[in-house]
Amino acid sequence: MHAGLCENCTHRKEIRNDRGSLFILCRRGLLDPAWPKYPRLPVLRCAGFEACSLRIIFLDFDGVLVTAASAFRRSGTSSVADPKAVEALNWLVAQTGARLVVTSSWRLDYSADEIRALLRSWGVEGNVLGITGVAHSPGSRGKEIQAWLDEHRLAGPIASFVILDDEPDMGTLSSRLIRTEIGTGLTRGQATMAQTILQAGSVEDSVL
Repeated sequence: MHAGLCENCTHRKEIRNDRGSLFILCRRGLLDPAWPKYPRLPVLRCAGFEACSLRIIFLDFDGVLVTAASAFRRSGTSSVADPKAVEALNWLVAQTGARLVVTSSWRLDYSADEIRALLRSWGVEGNVLGITGVAHSPGSRGKEIQAWLDEHRLAGPIASFVILDDEPDMGTLSSRLIRTEIGTGLTRGQATMAQTILQAGSVEDSVL
């Protein structure tokens, strides 16, 4: 379930129990009993909401997490991710605190909640904010990402973002692209390059 305002609040803290269930803790609730420690989700209105500056990873699947080799390993009806690529992504998330927005064509066949469950089954530890829309035109992947940025920047400041994809069609956002290969998927070296982009500073004036 989408957490509403809690998705982008400075007081949010994720708690995962031994069974793998995820809960959202409100840090305000630890200091003030007037605020619930575990608010009922989604939170649509909250007087204590304070938007945090987001770092975003726009994430493709095929060629980034799913490699030529792992594509032939099945889990039910779906391919599985390459463990080394997942490890590289988890390292990047841990180093930067970035959230995930899925750009993969898999989003056309799965809902946002199904995408979240699929990533968890692959061992991906990042928080999924959502998925991009669909633009039917040349260079559409970059346009889809720009449309998501335009739609969501009013909800809170976006500190920086990076695009992980094996395709080059990013248009004016090409400087934010880390282009992977289907043979290897995301590598630790590419994750380090992505970290540099995410930690380079605000992109409000130059891109958004």
